[in-house]
Amino acid sequence: MSLAFIALGFTAFGAVGLAYRCLSLARRLRDCRSEADESAGERDRLVAELTAINGVAAAARSETLAARDRADELLARAARAALEPLAAARTMSAALVAAPSGQPQQRRRLDILEESLARAHAACEDLAQLSRCGGPSPHLRRIDPLVVIDRVAARYRSGADARRIELRSPPPEPQMAVWADAERLDRVLSAVIDNAIRYNREGGVVMIEARRQSNGLAILVHDSGRGVEEGRIEALFDPFTAHPGGARRGVGLAVARRLARSMGGDVRIDSALGEGSTVTIRLKLAKPEPVEAEAAPPRPRLTLVHIDADPVGRGVVRHHCEAVEGVALHQAETLEQGQALAHDLKPDAVIVTLVTSRDAADVRRALDRDVSTRDTRVIALARLDALTARASGVCEWLDLPLEGRAFAAALMRLKPVMTEPTRVIVR
Repeated sequence: MSLAFIALGFTAFGAVGLAYRCLSLARRLRDCRSEADESAGERDRLVAELTAINGVAAAARSETLAARDRADELLARAARAALEPLAAARTMSAALVAAPSGQPQQRRRLDILEESLARAHAACEDLAQLSRCGGPSPHLRRIDPLVVIDRVAARYRSGADARRIELRSPPPEPQMAVWADAERLDRVLSAVIDNAIRYNREGGVVMIEARRQSNGLAILVHDSGRGVEEGRIEALFDPFTAHPGGARRGVGLAVARRLARSMGGDVRIDSALGEGSTVTIRLKLAKPEPVEAEAAPPRPRLTLVHIDADPVGRGVVRHHCEAVEGVALHQAETLEQGQALAHDLKPDAVIVTLVTSRDAADVRRALDRDVSTRDTRVIALARLDALTARASGVCEWLDLPLEGRAFAAALMRLKPVMTEPTRVIVR
């Protein structure tokens, strides 16, 4: 009997212990549930705060962009409003300066007035140019940077020649393309080349290079000017910073950097006092066009190499070739460059713009020395009579200035399968 009571006591004690542990677990579960509810509430509160912060940031960004647009518009309006009366005042001051005057002091005052008006007019033009940096997003597409370089260099060549500055453009190079806005790249190059000529020494050199790099393309503009101290280089990108020589710098480099960065690139200056400067324009290389594995890329029906040292002449031939479907044109400045292109491309013809009839004979001899180009035909752009042309080894000769229909007909005779020109440019 006593053993039964003892066993019952142990059983009751174990039940009490089990009940106590169950109550402890229940309390812990209740506490965990409370903590989970508090964590969920904290999470919801944090999510709500983050949503509110994002909304405030988006609103602030919109207000900032709107304020920048308003500032750009205000800047442009101010520049336009100031330019009109300044232009009229400059016209009047020029007339006063040109008028005869017997008083030297009056003439000196008029000269000072003319100089001051010219500086104010240039400053307003700089303001208008700076305001255009905040315009719409750039239209990025595949472009050939060498075409833009040739076009800009041709615009500044006469100004360089006036100061006896040699302006060197990079040689043609096939398959070079960047991802950029052509109009903005034109403005960037214009600002950089203008500065390289403006602050160069008379009789100096401005050399333009284009180099492929692992992270993109670099366009380098070297000048032989006086250079800039290293500590003053970054200040040149601030609008209206004075040039070390005392001349007005304006906004050209500041605009160039902003435009380059809007296209994913940048502008940098390397310079040393007394050694000139190098401005580097970095751009993104365009990726190769995707080609399906099943189909080979279409081949041009006519491949041409054009040799002409004049960028304007190269541009004319390029425009006429664009008028005919299926023409692949590759251009060179010198006979050596043209001969190298002919060796690599095996063109249907080499077009050469002649200065004398001897140039055609030189081209023919250079092609004959290479077995792979010995049968390549030569088209001369010059005024040649039939006897001289045949003696020079020329198969076609076209008068200058080049006429679009005659050029298209010459291409048709090279390869009769060519279609009629889609459009004809007559110059």
